[in-house]
Amino acid sequence: MEGIDVLSNIYTALRKHPIYFLPQLIFTILLVLMILAIALPISSSLIAQNITNNTSTSAAVTALAASFVATLPDFLVVGVIMFLASVLLNGMYIDLVSKWKNASASLSESVNATISRFVDLFLYYLLIFVIEAAIFFIVFAPSIGPFLNAIASPSSAASTAWIGAGLGLLGSAAVCVVLSVILVPLFFTAPVIIMLENKGPIKALKESIAIGRKDFFGILGVLVVFVVAYLIIAGAANAIAVIPVVGPLLNLVVSIFLPILSYLIAPMYYVTFVKPARAKPARTKATPARRRRKG
Repeated sequence: MEGIDVLSNIYTALRKHPIYFLPQLIFTILLVLMILAIALPISSSLIAQNITNNTSTSAAVTALAASFVATLPDFLVVGVIMFLASVLLNGMYIDLVSKWKNASASLSESVNATISRFVDLFLYYLLIFVIEAAIFFIVFAPSIGPFLNAIASPSSAASTAWIGAGLGLLGSAAVCVVLSVILVPLFFTAPVIIMLENKGPIKALKESIAIGRKDFFGILGVLVVFVVAYLIIAGAANAIAVIPVVGPLLNLVVSIFLPILSYLIAPMYYVTFVKPARAKPARTKATPARRRRKG
């Protein structure tokens, strides 16, 4: 089964190259520092105004909203920085996985390889963001307004309207899920193709769609195995979190490093199945020898 093979190779790669954990650790530290840089000024402002103890709830909400609006540009800057960092991180893991059978792994080489392909990677993820936003605003967003209006309506017919609007919202969500199930396998290998085959985002996306159409259910199986493994590991981490001292620490470690799987799954599928298949020489049909006619 392709999903089991991919997951097994990821486990072997992580055991062989513990340095794979370092980029994710740096990314997490950067994210925490960015959040603290924004959250601390807001909390300091609230404490300075003594909101929690000496003012009403409405005043507290107003002050909190004002603080949020004041720091909104900071949130946008942090969002852009983290988006660029995630693009770099994804490219690094693609390069690392492409060389996972080597004796050693070099982060500096992976950084340089990603920088050389960064513009195309960035444009690809920007394109995916536009596609996702279009699906949201076309399919899901129109059903939100009627649902909220039905809930807020005090009329006697509100219950019937609420049911209809709720069904509409569920239907829109179901359509989004179906589109995701279709599109994710088709777009699955595009970033890997950008990095390893030096192709632009459009050509990589077209080639990824061709690969996805050829092995749609194989890729879907890989994704299912990944989701199941992810949920099992996350569930086990939450279960052991109740153990004093050790439990919370182990849960924190898993929370930091478990997202690595999401970066490794596509490139490992590519190097395990797509690349070897492309390396095989094309078979040509042999022309049968003509039979000699009897005189």
